[in-house]
Amino acid sequence: MILSINKRVIVYVLPVLFLFGCKSNDRWNPDVSKIKVDVKFIRLEKEFYSIDPKHFEEGIRQMITAHKDVIKFFITRMHNFGRWGEPSTLDSFKRVYLMNRYMRDSLYPDVEKTFPEPVIKDLENQFDDAFRHIKYYYPDDSLPKVYTIINPFGYQAYTYGKDLLIALEFFLGENYRYYNSIEMPDYKMRTFRKEYILPSGLKTLFMNRYDEDRLTDQTLLSKMIYAGKKLFYIDAMKPDLADTLKIEYTTKQLKWCIKNETDIWAHLVTENLLYNTNEDKVGRYIDEGPFTNDVNVPQESSPRLGEWVGWQIVKQYMEKNPKVTLDELFMDKDYRKILKLSEYKP
Repeated sequence: MILSINKRVIVYVLPVLFLFGCKSNDRWNPDVSKIKVDVKFIRLEKEFYSIDPKHFEEGIRQMITAHKDVIKFFITRMHNFGRWGEPSTLDSFKRVYLMNRYMRDSLYPDVEKTFPEPVIKDLENQFDDAFRHIKYYYPDDSLPKVYTIINPFGYQAYTYGKDLLIALEFFLGENYRYYNSIEMPDYKMRTFRKEYILPSGLKTLFMNRYDEDRLTDQTLLSKMIYAGKKLFYIDAMKPDLADTLKIEYTTKQLKWCIKNETDIWAHLVTENLLYNTNEDKVGRYIDEGPFTNDVNVPQESSPRLGEWVGWQIVKQYMEKNPKVTLDELFMDKDYRKILKLSEYKP
């Protein structure tokens, strides 16, 4: 077995701050307290289900006046209820979405119960801090608006233009009664908690700004480093966020990667995986799963080992090259250069 748990006796000093995300490097933990932002979630699901069905047309017209573009996107693009401007489109939306008994009488009340105003306020404060950092690094950019929605079990977060839409039904707690009925695996349901809303939102904003297809080739190395950039974006925008939340690992999985970092890297190099372009092989190191499912990788491994290694490469690259800005890093498509200049050799 090429990749195995190291059986040498080694004393590891693992500071809690390293495991759980606080950085000592002031470059990535600037004072943003004087930057003014004011994040207020726009609760589309609450507005939708507050419409009196007997006065639907009046209620939906008021929403369209207030949020026209995002409502149009939600109804015609996310749900494909029909062409915008046709009466049948809004009728279909009312019948299928607003009048759906499961949505109106079960899912929406469960969302409201899980996300009362104090919880929403806490989330707004988390985004407030992250958006201060975004404004610090991108001072000329307007900040996104944040909308909450119910979009029955599509994606956790979406972007429309620069704005962010968060599907709250994906964050009702890993034991939520309906998750098993949509056949979600346990390793994914573990992340269906409100602690993951902020990192999910930040990843979505990163991918909207830095398009993966445009910025990567087909090699595993490019996919690894792109995934590492995405995590480093969260490092910069929310320095105090736990690493386990950023990468969606358990503490045990994160410790496993740290303990076996040398062997993981040796495996990738020895097996000539870094420049492999086979889609299935690349996916084994990047895609979701309970562990990294490839030959010579033990089942006790953490999932997405390529993503974790890419993160370490990016962090070391930025440490070794302090003149590189965040945007220069994220736009750089020369992954061989990033690897070389990172001097990553665990």
